[in-house]
Amino acid sequence: ATLLVSLILSLGTVAVTKAQAIQSITLSASYLNDKAILEIIIYAPGYEEDYINLRVKYAETGQDLELQALNQSGSDIGTAAADVFIAYKYASGYYVAYLFGENATITPEFPKAHNSTTIPETKSNYAKMPEDAEFGEDYVVYVPGTDVEATFTYDYVLFSLSLERDPAEYPPEGYAKLTIVDQDFNLDPTAVDDCNGTQLNVTEIVVQRTSTGERFSRAFPLASAPTLNNFIDENATETKVNSATFVFILNFTKMAEYFNSTEVFGSSFGEFEDGDIVTITLYDPDYEDEVSFEFTVKSVSPTITLPTLSFSDEITVQVEWFDANKHSWEEDTIDYGDFTVVLLDASNLSKVYDIEKIGLEETDDNTAVFTNDTLELTWVAEEDDADENNGKLEVPLSLAKEGTEFVIKVNCSDAERYFDLTLHAPTLSTDKSEYTMDDTVKVTLVDPDLNDDASVVESYNITVSNHKELNSNAYATAWNT
Repeated sequence: ATLLVSLILSLGTVAVTKAQAIQSITLSASYLNDKAILEIIIYAPGYEEDYINLRVKYAETGQDLELQALNQSGSDIGTAAADVFIAYKYASGYYVAYLFGENATITPEFPKAHNSTTIPETKSNYAKMPEDAEFGEDYVVYVPGTDVEATFTYDYVLFSLSLERDPAEYPPEGYAKLTIVDQDFNLDPTAVDDCNGTQLNVTEIVVQRTSTGERFSRAFPLASAPTLNNFIDENATETKVNSATFVFILNFTKMAEYFNSTEVFGSSFGEFEDGDIVTITLYDPDYEDEVSFEFTVKSVSPTITLPTLSFSDEITVQVEWFDANKHSWEEDTIDYGDFTVVLLDASNLSKVYDIEKIGLEETDDNTAVFTNDTLELTWVAEEDDADENNGKLEVPLSLAKEGTEFVIKVNCSDAERYFDLTLHAPTLSTDKSEYTMDDTVKVTLVDPDLNDDASVVESYNITVSNHKELNSNAYATAWNT
């Protein structure tokens, strides 16, 4: 038993060799360009040394590159050589290094920290690609004495463009998310990068106007080409660290104004119309090639609906309107006052009894369905101010008693619709057909229109045939009856 314990203790002190410990090398990207930085992570569980030597070689020939070691400020610290590059230990089992493109002018904003004290002064975990490194070639990062390696391409990549809607249909005054995926703009793998609209030239704009058959087209020489800034309100920030994804918000109103300028089509273009097919070509300044994106302008009149009208419920106007769905990624609103709800005389539509302005909110992101805030349908004793905007559409009770019929109009500048306000005929009944002098007369009044507030028990006065008021009121037997 003593011998077995001694053997176990002895084995526990055996150091893990580098070749045994190093399991993988992970790169922050598969491409590196001359202005960017590549983060290199080595996973070596059980390895306890402060640093690991790294090298970079041509994938095709296996020849090592002579890298330039840099200090933490990005300045040269010695003569270029193949063995100056190392990875610092920053956590148990993890080592990090940063490889710079030959023209990189930045350093990692948030590099992984280390506290090593045994690192040679002539070595660094910051190193720069040599000037004679060939673009378009594959290179291999490896640890000498092991078979662990990772490959990257030293080159630019062509960006990709996409819009968030499918199909890519947008209202004339809407907004679109233009997503650009471009590793060349992802300069720092430790922080979010910025992409400026001025970095992207517009080399061609084409609008096919299907409503008239017209075609507007303008190509721009690269030296004098406009930029994406003409279509956006602000620049884009990388969606997250090392995503290489940038989202610009296209402003179609701003875009149409620019199309109307003398730089593009002139005033003959006018504004976006339903059916316009727009193609915009952008130039990738690094890859030196063009990529286009296309969208269609769609414009329709709003569809207005109104549920069964009830005095006990609020009036809910529902508007389905593609043009008002300006942002697919958030709930849009229709401004207060753009829609009005009007109480009219059914036999004389020019006679207005009440007008209420309303605002509407989209029911959810990208539904294009909008509903209004609170608007009550309620009684008022006599005809009153027709434009109070007090959140209540007030029906004159005196006119209803006289037999006046009403309609409700919901309208905006683009559409209007009329809805009948159907009033119910009240019914009265008594609990008996004959009464003695000592009896109590129980009268039942049924009229849904008098149920003005579903949350309370309401009361109304009634009279007997001799026109004298009873000593008690009529009242609802329960809420919302």
